[in-house]
Amino acid sequence: AENRPNLDFLANYEYTNPFYNREEWGESWNVILSLNFPLFSGLSNLGRVKQAKAGLEQVKILRSQVEQRIKLEVRKAIFDMEEARERIEAQKENVELARANLRIAEERYRLGLMSEIELRDAQLSLTQAETDYFQALYDYNVASAFLDRAIGKYQ
Repeated sequence: AENRPNLDFLANYEYTNPFYNREEWGESWNVILSLNFPLFSGLSNLGRVKQAKAGLEQVKILRSQVEQRIKLEVRKAIFDMEEARERIEAQKENVELARANLRIAEERYRLGLMSEIELRDAQLSLTQAETDYFQALYDYNVASAFLDRAIGKYQ
């Protein structure tokens, strides 16, 4: 509306007795037609255009930052999943070795070739290996959930 021409029309008609002591009545009328053209409003428009461009640039920067953050979250989640997967495989082997070691320790203890403390150490080693295995599984699942969230699977 600021950049468009504006047309105003005003009409007035009067029938009055301007002199209260005379019997003369008079009439008058006025018609006003006004047409306005905005010749220069460039500075206010220029300011709004600059403001809009600055806002758009801020949105672009924010979008780029969000995209970079998402890419970083995806990379980190994939890295964490791979690392946890490797630990799962290593911990599986550790659990098997600890079980074999415990079987040997139980046999040696049964034969009287090992003390009870050494047997308890073998049992503790198996428990620790199993705990480490389950921690690796947990870490893998957490990394997988972070990846799903980063790619928008869960909102």
